[in-house]
Amino acid sequence: MKVYRDTGVDSKKLKVLQKEIGFDIVQAHELEQAFSEAEKVGRPFEIGFSTIGGPDMIAGDNLLEVERIIGKANRSDIKHVYSAYLNNCTYFLTNDKREFISGGKREKLKAVLAPLRICTLGEFIKEISV
Repeated sequence: MKVYRDTGVDSKKLKVLQKEIGFDIVQAHELEQAFSEAEKVGRPFEIGFSTIGGPDMIAGDNLLEVERIIGKANRSDIKHVYSAYLNNCTYFLTNDKREFISGGKREKLKAVLAPLRICTLGEFIKEISV
């Protein structure tokens, strides 16, 4: 199982869970503060921002729908969640409820980025404990 770690997720708790359960933690290091235990993964390719031969990956048409849901002005958040999707992560863990969860955003993103699951660390703990 691959878990994408967004900025603000409790690294200590996540590291303990990783040792107990055994999953991979990943993140696109260029987009946020690097978590040393996280494997570096690719992010969506953007003309004018990406370099040839870098870790970037070609985005699909659903990127436009993600932009619509999150808001075009929130480029970093779009890249984070879409990187999790492109890298076939099972979970996208975030504490940013306003951008990814509230107001029906989680459900809309789930429909566009299936099978990616978007949740907080607390929700993740409950889900994997069942």
